[in-house]
Amino acid sequence: MSAEHAGTEEGTVLLTVMQSSGATLGTFTAPVGASSTPLTSTFTVADLPASTLYTLYLSDVTCGVSYRLHCATDNDGDGVCDGADLCPDGPEPGTPCDDGNPQTVDDLITDACDCQGDFTTGLADAEPAGALRLWPNPATDALWLEVDQTRGAAVHVIVRDLTGRLVIVQASLQANAQGQLMVDLSPLTPGTYMIEVQANGQRWSRRVVKA
Repeated sequence: MSAEHAGTEEGTVLLTVMQSSGATLGTFTAPVGASSTPLTSTFTVADLPASTLYTLYLSDVTCGVSYRLHCATDNDGDGVCDGADLCPDGPEPGTPCDDGNPQTVDDLITDACDCQGDFTTGLADAEPAGALRLWPNPATDALWLEVDQTRGAAVHVIVRDLTGRLVIVQASLQANAQGQLMVDLSPLTPGTYMIEVQANGQRWSRRVVKA
């Protein structure tokens, strides 16, 4: 456990390990570092059965103290305990990576624990003024888009999967006076996609997650 205090004085916190029934299994005093400099200590409770819920209860904590619990087992060394590791053989989802494809950008570890990037579709250059806003994201069936420059204009919407394959093409949609329009994502399977909006000779693209 690492604990630190925003103030200039060191201190301690009392850590109690309990079963879900409320029975106390061990009580430990952990040091708290001063001036936001953490002090790290260890505590051990022997012979805890697996697949059992336990509670860590902190008391006598001064206002301004923050703490972090570390684990003893992290086989892939990514800083996430094995019991909570979504990708036990490598980096966690959202970690930057390189998928080896020069035509993709913003490569990240996905929820499936593989490395994928956004297919650029030739849009690596800076986008025109006026951000593309979309909501909700993740989306289920209906995805709303808004771009200021599309107010009242005819809008083309293209959706690709992360390999660059076209999955939705909707041409000549009409944005409302606020530059908003709705795209139907119901035909898509859950996953991550790139959505491209074209209007008035300009193009914008964003990543969207279909839940």
